[in-house]
Amino acid sequence: MATVLCVPQWQRSASGKALRLVVGAHRAAELVPADAVVTVPVAEAGGDKIAGVRAFDVLVENQWLTRQALATIDDRVITVGGDCAVDIAPISAAHARYGNALTVLWIDAHPDVYSPQTLPSGAFHGMVVRALLGDGPAGSRLSGTSRHSR
Repeated sequence: MATVLCVPQWQRSASGKALRLVVGAHRAAELVPADAVVTVPVAEAGGDKIAGVRAFDVLVENQWLTRQALATIDDRVITVGGDCAVDIAPISAAHARYGNALTVLWIDAHPDVYSPQTLPSGAFHGMVVRALLGDGPAGSRLSGTSRHSR
């Protein structure tokens, strides 16, 4: 069947109600029929705005934690999470596995192609597609994220 990867990350959202994303991620993970649920122990702190990106330090740490969790899963992965940035590590893992045969269909109410220069809020959830295409802030791109990429 599949494994649900629950990433209850909230720090990249610009919403004042972002903490609700944690509860939502857990509830959504419970609804998906799967063989197992693996929950990433994401940071609870808000983080610092670095290089124009809100909670950049937490973003890098959560990416590392998500990659570590993915390394333990030998199954199809259904990712459930808080904000859009939770998709970077699973898409990166799928890209490593399938290469150019991978196709991603991104459906969102917003384009998510902003940069720190074009999104004054610094909310990374509006920059995710740009990062997936290789033009995100260092440490947030499709490949090369490590725990020490700060």
